[in-house]
Order: sequence, then structure tokens, then C-alpha cells
Amino acid sequence: MVVERILERHAGEVAAGPWKQPSSEVSTETMSLRMARRLGPRSCTRNGLFTIRQPSGNAMAPPVRTVRRAPLLTPHERVTVTSARASARPIRLLAIGAGAGVLLSTFGASGAFAAEPFTEEQIETQYPSDAEYRYELIMDQFTQLREDPSIVAHNDRLTLETNRDATPEQVQRAITDQYDDMSISMHDGLGQNLGSYYEAGRLAGDLPKVDELLRKEGGIIGRSSSSNPAKKYFNYTRPYLRMAEGVEELQGLEYRDREVGGDAWGSRSGAFPSGHTSQALWQATSLAMMLPELAPQILARASEAGHNRMVMGVHYPLDVISGRMMGNTIVARRMADEPVRALIAEATTELRDYLETACGAPLGECIAADQPYLDGAASLEIYEERMTYGFERVGDAGQPVTVPEPAEALLLTSHPELDAEQRRQVLALTAIDSGYPLDEGAEGSWQRLNLPAAMSAEVVVAEDGTVSLAGDGEEPGTEQPGGENPGTEQPGGENPGAENPGTEQPGTPAQPAIPSEDALTAELGTAVATFDAQGREVTIRDARLAGQQLRLVLFSEPVDLGVVTFDATGSATVALPASVPAGAHRLAAVDGSGAVLAWASVTVPAAATDRDELSATGASIAAPAAAGVLALLLGAALIAMRRVRASARP
Repeated sequence: MVVERILERHAGEVAAGPWKQPSSEVSTETMSLRMARRLGPRSCTRNGLFTIRQPSGNAMAPPVRTVRRAPLLTPHERVTVTSARASARPIRLLAIGAGAGVLLSTFGASGAFAAEPFTEEQIETQYPSDAEYRYELIMDQFTQLREDPSIVAHNDRLTLETNRDATPEQVQRAITDQYDDMSISMHDGLGQNLGSYYEAGRLAGDLPKVDELLRKEGGIIGRSSSSNPAKKYFNYTRPYLRMAEGVEELQGLEYRDREVGGDAWGSRSGAFPSGHTSQALWQATSLAMMLPELAPQILARASEAGHNRMVMGVHYPLDVISGRMMGNTIVARRMADEPVRALIAEATTELRDYLETACGAPLGECIAADQPYLDGAASLEIYEERMTYGFERVGDAGQPVTVPEPAEALLLTSHPELDAEQRRQVLALTAIDSGYPLDEGAEGSWQRLNLPAAMSAEVVVAEDGTVSLAGDGEEPGTEQPGGENPGTEQPGGENPGAENPGTEQPGTPAQPAIPSEDALTAELGTAVATFDAQGREVTIRDARLAGQQLRLVLFSEPVDLGVVTFDATGSATVALPASVPAGAHRLAAVDGSGAVLAWASVTVPAAATDRDELSATGASIAAPAAAGVLALLLGAALIAMRRVRASARP
């Protein structure tokens, strides 16, 4: 079966395969959905892969290659599969896979993970943060910088050096980031194991909400934030074009590209800001919101993606710096938009549940056992180095930082116990020093915000509510770039990369604000709580809490159950400690200031406190196992019917 429109659309990907055949000579044996919602019901599989089979005339080429690119089709486009062979295999695979998946689920296999995509209404809604925003205002200092000969010379010289001195491995990674969806190609920022699980989940379509938010083409987070208006506004010529014009500092720039189908130097759009860097940063910053424990590593990997634009010879360091600023701004605006924040909360639950299922352990344990992209200190160091790229100051050092709004929203998941003003203080305390290019724009200083340092910072809250960094006595915004970096812990702790060297200052580490039971007034008792079948986990639900990150506290003796994210329905689930006695309790949702937003009455069943773990596990196996056997039998019947029908055909 040949599906011409897919092959035409992905001719470059097909041609890049080892057989080097034109797309018209390659046929597809199977075709599948990236996501069933997008492509309609007539799909072969749901994992976002399609297989292309090498024509028999080339014996040197491998017989089969699986191409992973998504989405394969545009939203709502449907394809009818007419090949009997193509339609028979999915039925057989579905029947066997359904039974095997259910059986494996009783033993904790990751293949049992299932997630629901966002609704069409959630996807198609135009949110407040979809409104047009003038990103050139955060980087408008470039208008003066481009007229400074020393700044331009450093900008050119570093571009040439980075491009010319890149290793073959760096070049290959840069080419990958050039053409792939970086929200997937940057998977190694999560660590060796978790990154592999994440990549597999994205490619298999098992993370539909994450995909809908982060994908390269039309992802909700970045869909309304093109860099093109700013490129047009500044209209700065790309390095390879200025090299052709005879600019001395750029002579010797090397063309980097894939062997077939590449066009890395084909763009004639403006260089400033870097659109690829902006995309990498909004994708990675969103991932860091979902996995704040890994924020330094994820954001360091995104800084590599930006650096790779210089490896390719298509951008200057100032383009990369401004792209980082734009990417951070995009996510801050989305996180400050409550309906979008609710979507991010749903995707966060989906991703964390998926990774824990794939790893087979709590996420903290998985991170601690993994091989990181870089350790915490190295991640912070390389990120901070790329914040200034060695430029000389163009302004005074030691100036207070203007934390732009709504940058504080970027710390909602890493510091949920702090209020908005306290999070702004953390951003100021972790900001790099003043005076470097692009420091202060009309919209504040996005250039100085050191997001991985802020997200991983350990903070101290004084009695008056002011914030300082644990072990840090410096004034806000006066840290020198390139010196000691806040954060040296390895991934896997409570705040990876968050330890800050220095002299300890008086103060008490930030403690969660736990209200008294008197705060649980009748008018706040609007939530509903339910237990799971084993009586071990309780779900609290109140529509008003949708999308919020709140602390759950069990009364009467207050038991802090930790911070949870409420999904779009206003629901969150938490496991009860074994020490909680059976009987009547009240479960409260508390914000960072200690205010109770809602509470629900709960009655802890006796079974939750004295049930044997083995008996609970044994009881949970019978029903899924029976369902698995039934599904296998059904699959066998479907296969038999298919064969009977096939043999009956003339």
C-alpha cells in the first residue's frame, strides 16, 4: 500500500534513510496514528510510528526501517486503509496485545499505562495568554548593541569559533536539534533511564497531554509565540549571509547539515532572536515545571540546544541569549494563565505517573539511581556561562534586578510553599549580576533570571516573610557570573542542585504553613473525598481547586501529606501514611500562606490500617488476570475468524 501524501510530506525523512531512495519508490506496509484523536478512528496502531519497507532491488539496504516522526498527519485528517494485509495485522496485534497488556499490568509492567488526551474544547480554546505579545520589548536593547563595534566583533568571533571548533559528536547533536522535535530530542536532559522512558512514551503516543502541550508543530504552550515578528522587527542578517558579504570575523564558517535533504543555510529570515532557541527553552522550561527535581539538568540541555545554533553557523550568541529570554517569557505567561496552568497540571500528572510506572519505583528513587545528563553543579555552571557568553559589560555592575512580571509563575512548582512576592525575591536572589548585554529591556530584565538556580534554590523565610537563600549572605541580584553556583547536590534529593556554598546566615529553613483546625470553617467544607478500593489512597475533589498546587493536611492531629497538583476537574489523590488511625478525619487543601481553601470529611476504614500488604496484592491480581485471559481468548477467536474469511476468498 502506498500512501503518497505521507511520503510526499516526509520525503526528507525517507530520503535520509540508509537506502537513499526517492520517496516515490518506497511503500508503506503499516501506517499508524500519532494520536487517535487527531487522525480519526481508522488506524492500524496508536504509537506514532510507520514502517517503510525497502524495495527488493537494493540488497545492501536493511529490509525494514521504522521512522519516528509525529504528527504524521495534520489534525483531523483521516486516512482510509484499504489493504487487507494492512488491516488484518492490527486486529491480530490488538487482540494479543490487549490480553498481554492486562496480564503484564498485574506485575507492574509499564505497557499497561494508559492516558486520556485533552478534549477538543481544551485544545481549541483561545486562552488569555494566546493574545498577541510584543517579545521585542524584552530584548529591545539590541538596537543599541548592534551599533557597538566591540559587541559585534565578539558576537561574530564567538560564532565562528563555536562553529569551527565543534567536534563530530557536537555537530551531529546540533543537526538532530535542527530538524527533530526538540521536546523529544532533548530527552537526555531527564537522565539516561528516565530520558529513555520519556522518549519511548512520546514516540508511542502514551503521553498525549504532554505531546499536545510541547510538540514542535502547534504545541499549546508555544503556538501563539512565533519569533518571526521580532526577527522582522530587528532584521539582523544571519552569519552565513554576512560571511558571503565578506565580513572578516566570519570567514571560515563551515556548513553543517545532514547528508541528504538538508537546508540548514536556506533561511533568509532575521537572525535575532533565535527561534529554535526560543522553542527549546519553552519546551524545556515547561518540562522543568513538570519535573522540578530535574530542572537544572533539563534547562542545561536546553542551553545546549541553543548553543547548537552556533555550531550550525546559523545564529550568534546574542540570538541565543534572546531566544532563552523569549522561551522563559512564553512559559511564564502560560503559567500565569490559570486555564493553561490547569492543562499543565494535567500533563504533569500524566508524565510523572508514566515515568514512575515505567521505572517501577517512586520518582525520587528513579532519579537518584539514574545517570544524569550532568550533575547539579555542572548543569548550573554551563547554563550560567551561556547566559552571558563572555561578553564585556555594557552597563554598571551591582545594580538591583528588575524582576519582570509574571516571572514569579515560573517557580510555582519548585516552590509551591511561597507566595508570589516571595518567589519574586528568589528570582532576584539567584539572578546574575547587572550590566551584561540585553540586561534591561522595556519589560524588565529577563536576561538576568537564572531559572535553574532559582528552581533548585533552598530558601529561608524570616518571620516577616522575607526570603533569603540558605547559606547565602549576598544582596539580591549581585552574584557574579562564572563564580560559585548555587546548587551542588546530585539529582534525586528533595531539591537537586540546590545546595549553595557560603557562610550560613541566621534563619530557619522554610517550613510549610500548617493552619490550625479552627480554620476549617463550615463554609469551606465544599470538597468531597473518596477512598480507593483498598482504602489506602484518598481523592479530594473541588472544582474550584482545578489547576492549583496545594498542600494537603489531615486533621485532627495535623498530618502534612505534601503538595499535590489538582487536575482540571479539581481532583487530587494522596496516599495516607500507615500511622493514620481508622475513624473520622478532615482533609484540607492549603495554599502557600497556610490559608485553607477547602476541606472534606473522610472516614479512614479499618482495612486501611491493618490490611496485610500481601493479601491486598493478591486480591488485586485475580480480576485483571481473568480479564487478560478473556482478552487473549477473544484475540484468538478474531484471528481464527480472519483466517476463515481469508481462506474462503476465491
